[in-house]
Amino acid sequence: MRATQAYLEQSVAYKYVDMQYASFDWHQGVGFFSLMYAEQYLKTDRYSRFVRRWVDPHLESGLIQETVNTTAPFLCVLELYKQTGEQKYYDACEARARFCMARAARADEGAFEHTVVGVPDTFRSQIWADTLFMAALFLARWGAYTGNEMYLHEAVRQLKLHYKYLRDEKNGLLYHAYNCRLRSHMSAVHWGRANGWGIIAGLLIYEQLPTELAERSQIRRTIVEHLHAMAKVQEKNGGFHTVLDKEDTYLETTATAAFFFGVYRSIKLGWLGEEWRERAQSAGGFLHEHIAQDGTVEQASGGTPVMYSTQEYNAIPCVMSYYGQGIAALALCEEFVGIKDLS
Repeated sequence: MRATQAYLEQSVAYKYVDMQYASFDWHQGVGFFSLMYAEQYLKTDRYSRFVRRWVDPHLESGLIQETVNTTAPFLCVLELYKQTGEQKYYDACEARARFCMARAARADEGAFEHTVVGVPDTFRSQIWADTLFMAALFLARWGAYTGNEMYLHEAVRQLKLHYKYLRDEKNGLLYHAYNCRLRSHMSAVHWGRANGWGIIAGLLIYEQLPTELAERSQIRRTIVEHLHAMAKVQEKNGGFHTVLDKEDTYLETTATAAFFFGVYRSIKLGWLGEEWRERAQSAGGFLHEHIAQDGTVEQASGGTPVMYSTQEYNAIPCVMSYYGQGIAALALCEEFVGIKDLS
């Protein structure tokens, strides 16, 4: 347990301060949310103070773009509001939630179109798995905290729609994206981190839902089936390939960490039996082997749009990133709790 806590401290505490954080985008949103998520396990508030120094200037600038990807940082803004009760954080979160409901671009059946900073309409009519973490998760957490069921129901609807359009019925894995105009999954690749976004967001959305909500059982079944599908392509060393079902692509840590998170969390929820702990520990072993002594999460693929082929996904370089550090930190939090429960 001490070793896991040491990894967690290194992964979430030290590497971030060395990284540039002038931007307000999904990279930072994923990474800094994980910092604040980890605080409850590490019994500190220094990460929130760090994140606040990042959030406040951006809110004051009034220059934050309204996109799916720039919604991820509002996970952090929400946590700051919970801690401080300051009106500026409430107002910012409510404004972003209203953007998601009223002005965010939509694809078929109202699924969020994946929008990014930069040229508008870059991915017109495209549904990406990434969006579940970047936008739907914020709506769920904000809706649960404020008691606004409209936001909760929209988060659930987005989760169901994304799995409807992205799940491969043959093997249960998610495609990276779907193009509603072309009626195509484009390269039809089962990219590892895309599946990870679905697992993590699905579990965290589920936990925001009231017990009486009918869709809870469907979401539970969806996530458990997804974990079963991923388990079939897990390698003997615990890792997952960057294209999950292509053994000639490199083994990658964010997909592995997401599975690790999903299995531990599902065991805790009673969705999976104790026999799954060995799979989680195997994935955890792979993750630990790829965290350097200075806390760098290694072998994490860089930012990845929808590529044209398996070969192009395999050519994405591995880099240190906010999201790589963040997904690993989320997984280590679950391991930390799991080890404490056994001790």
